[in-house]
Amino acid sequence: MAIDDVEKRAPLSLSTVAVRDFDSLSNSNSGSIDGTEKKDSGNVSSQYLHDREPKKNINGWTISKYRFFFITLVSSFLYFFIPNYLFTALSTFNWPTWIAPHNKHVAFIMGSRIAGIIMLIMFYKNYMCSAYIPPNTADVFDRYGEEYNVSKVLSNNRLDVDLYKAYSPPYISAGNLMSMAVSYMIYTFASVYILLSEWRIIKEAVVGFYTNLRDRQMANYDRYNDPISVMMRSYPEVPDWWF
Repeated sequence: MAIDDVEKRAPLSLSTVAVRDFDSLSNSNSGSIDGTEKKDSGNVSSQYLHDREPKKNINGWTISKYRFFFITLVSSFLYFFIPNYLFTALSTFNWPTWIAPHNKHVAFIMGSRIAGIIMLIMFYKNYMCSAYIPPNTADVFDRYGEEYNVSKVLSNNRLDVDLYKAYSPPYISAGNLMSMAVSYMIYTFASVYILLSEWRIIKEAVVGFYTNLRDRQMANYDRYNDPISVMMRSYPEVPDWWF
């Protein structure tokens, strides 16, 4: 077994690899796992229950695999089945609002699932007039507290600035403001993180794409000598310009 590059990894297809097999593989000379992701524990997510192991006392614990399995099974069943099928209201965080159903502040606090603390601060500080709007709604409102009517600011299907000034600017809730701000942050961070941490892979992909465009007869598998690449060389390569 050999996994040379990150591009050859298939985490989903390796999800049932046993821990004992991984340990024996990494400690033997029969195979190697090289590359930046060789310490990915997600590829060895389970150990088979049928393997016999001596009963050991580890940090005071002597529970067997079967007992641990059934305790986890029953606990997971009670944790998931009851709130999701028998009594679905328990799966929401705002069940304490039943105690005071007419208290708007309890409803605001217990119903805030999107960055609850920050969103509530924005709401009670009236950030960008958000205190006049329900704190956790995706609707857009006008200055009268009604749903924003886009047709009132359009003229011939174009934005009319005079109509816009006469009607109202759009107002959105604190939850919607927080959601959009976090989205911009996540997308920006993800792009920068990928460029900084995976720039080698991106560089190899760009160089490979340019090489294939320059040499149309060269196949993607010519750079590798693993069994699958050798087998695939007998098939005609799909031109990159098709994509």
